[in-house]
Amino acid sequence: MSSRKFQGVVFDMNGTLVDDIPYHFEAWRLLGEELGVVLSDEDLQSFNGLKNEDILPKLVGPGVSKERGAQLIERKEQMYRASYLPHLALVDGARELLARLRSGSVRVAIASSAPPENRAMVI
Repeated sequence: MSSRKFQGVVFDMNGTLVDDIPYHFEAWRLLGEELGVVLSDEDLQSFNGLKNEDILPKLVGPGVSKERGAQLIERKEQMYRASYLPHLALVDGARELLARLRSGSVRVAIASSAPPENRAMVI
């Protein structure tokens, strides 16, 4: 095993540092219900890792206008933030790992395709 130290690490935010994926799924499910679309667990799992702009056409079809799409995405994200905020927490062990990395002078960064409001809420 090498004794070489890490200079830095990059963590994904959603589903890695915070376990918020079920809250995203629930928000998509609720938005689907509002639109008359029933989403199965398999549908939701197929969304995992995709950006909202890539998910929305799967939900409402490819013909949604940019303006309507932005409204629907904002609605979904509002539902996500409202439901997840009371439960917001780092995954078990994350705080300790981050502290250990910092004490070892390892730079830490977070990568996320989440909207700025979601990133701000979590960070």
